[in-house]
Amino acid sequence: MRPQFALILCAAAVAAVACVGLAPAEAGELRPAELEELRELVRQQQAVLDRLNERIARLEAQADAGAEPGAPAPLDAPTLKSIRRLAELADNVKFKGDLTLRQSSAWRHRTGGPRPDRHRQQVRFRLGGEYAFNDRTTIGARLVTGAGDPSSNWQTFNNTFGGKDVFLDRIYVKYVAADWLNLVAGKFKNIFRNTDLIWDSDVQPEGAAQSVVLGLTQDADFFAHLGELIIGELANDHNDPFVWAAEAGVRWRRSPKLEWMASAIYYDFTNLDEAALAWNDSGNTRLPGNILRHDFNLLAFYTELKTNRAPKPLKVYAEYVNNTSGAPDDEGYKVGAVLGSNKKKGDWSVGYAYRVLEGDAVPDMLTDGTFHEGGTNCKGHEAILKYSLAKGWTISLKGIAAREETGDTDEVNSVLAELRWDF
Repeated sequence: MRPQFALILCAAAVAAVACVGLAPAEAGELRPAELEELRELVRQQQAVLDRLNERIARLEAQADAGAEPGAPAPLDAPTLKSIRRLAELADNVKFKGDLTLRQSSAWRHRTGGPRPDRHRQQVRFRLGGEYAFNDRTTIGARLVTGAGDPSSNWQTFNNTFGGKDVFLDRIYVKYVAADWLNLVAGKFKNIFRNTDLIWDSDVQPEGAAQSVVLGLTQDADFFAHLGELIIGELANDHNDPFVWAAEAGVRWRRSPKLEWMASAIYYDFTNLDEAALAWNDSGNTRLPGNILRHDFNLLAFYTELKTNRAPKPLKVYAEYVNNTSGAPDDEGYKVGAVLGSNKKKGDWSVGYAYRVLEGDAVPDMLTDGTFHEGGTNCKGHEAILKYSLAKGWTISLKGIAAREETGDTDEVNSVLAELRWDF
């Protein structure tokens, strides 16, 4: 017997019982309480009939569709559309992130007065994703730990187990206008070549930028970057600070084992000296009210040479910057080398660099936040050793010996030990 026929017979039996219960010999013999009790019984039986009818309808639909009795009901069209949309989103989104634990120790000395040492345990977490909106347009965002400082995404373990802040440090749209032209707007990864002498690696500019790559020969490319970068919006009589940036350079490849690149960059920091900024560090000359004394119009040169001809990959690089606005302490440079790479288990690399950065060479709130504990008016050495414990998992040890470039003998010797996981 088909299940829907059995359910129909059950429903008929229930209905018959209900009808018998509603047929007393003499209606007048029922008391009001008894009558209400019978009405409630009818309502209950009607509810049973309604559920049975719904069940019969589902079984008939499954039978018509060839489904086995008891199988889940087929999804309706809106639900199927939503599931397909989620699947499309998942296929078009790429995620990338990293987690780093750090032990930071700094031994500090200042001539003429004590300066306590500092030991911190820190964490940095970053998780970003990009969604391919279409063949030419990409939408991206990234969450990071930190306190909002543009040159640091690190959170120190403190505040009696208090919670750690998370921010959006990237939120942007990229558009491929042509094979040789890319456009980006929002808050995005820094596209200008640097050694962290001008920009800390955590700094993510805001505004808009354009990138051009043109082939010159089979082995050489010309590239250029333009940036219209916003530093602040001042709701008063001051002009808003921003940056015009332009870079032009060439990249030459003799083979996959030899590559050389050089570029020239100009940064016009406009209205930076009109009002106190939201973030600042140490080194720049300031007037009362924490306002910068000098303007910053930077001319920078960067070059690097990479080769795989040695037993290990080797990169040698250099950067020079000059603040052309007329400030007295206006120059900086950094030279360094990295031997080895970290791509798979057992890989190692070692690096060394030396830098000099005068007080008003660059804006002090944007440069490397770990060297001399951030800012300008500093010089010294840094060395780093990295070892790959597994693919995507590295341990590193970085030592920094830094002191003031001019003025008092303010020394900061630091050791940074890190465990990092990339996923």
